[in-house]
Amino acid sequence: MWESLQLPLVLLGLAAPLSIGRFNRLLIAADEDPTSESDEYPYASRPRIIDQFVWADLKSILDGYVDRFSKTRLIKEYLKENKYHLKVCNDPPQDLLNCCTCEKCSRTIAPLVLEGIDPNTCGFTVNRPTFELMMQSLEKKKFEGWTSGWWKQMQDLIPCEMETDRFGSKDFLVWLKSLNINKVRKDSKLLRDLFSLFPYPLAVLFEALYSSAYNHSFVRSVNTLLKSSVHALRRLIKAN
Repeated sequence: MWESLQLPLVLLGLAAPLSIGRFNRLLIAADEDPTSESDEYPYASRPRIIDQFVWADLKSILDGYVDRFSKTRLIKEYLKENKYHLKVCNDPPQDLLNCCTCEKCSRTIAPLVLEGIDPNTCGFTVNRPTFELMMQSLEKKKFEGWTSGWWKQMQDLIPCEMETDRFGSKDFLVWLKSLNINKVRKDSKLLRDLFSLFPYPLAVLFEALYSSAYNHSFVRSVNTLLKSSVHALRRLIKAN
């Protein structure tokens, strides 16, 4: 839900009050290649979505695409010299910046250690089991909502000879370098096609139920169903 709708509404909306009488162009650092495979489906930070968000005389523009891993390389010297906490997790535990186990956290931790940066100084809690869990999550297809292209970019940056082994990351990075991403990624095209057949409220319910069932979380599935049903019912009442 955050990536598909709230991202542009919330983040772009924050700039709206500041833009009045000050500027008419909002540049947003592009976080994904416009030509990547995910362009096949609507996604909040895609150019065809962001470019449609306008108000008054202001135009929103995605600018300067640099992949997530290359960005880490660009700011590594700053991170080494300054204690700076990164907030990347969309669903962190209470009182923590990041969960350190989801796909997005893993996709941030891996390039940090690759560049010789201690993730523990950047808002994460990382140790040797962290990389063992990453390997299991990739092998057993546990990561939700990931794109193989992201991890392929990471593979290209991993050197053939590893010099460092921060928190036991060397084994993971060597393994990742030779991993056939296409064989372990989830084939979600069929599911996305099924989701697209339903009206949006029902599609949200279907996707939530599937994700919960896949993770063997019956309680979470029922809870999500009840919450989504209430929201859908409220929308129907307002519409009538």
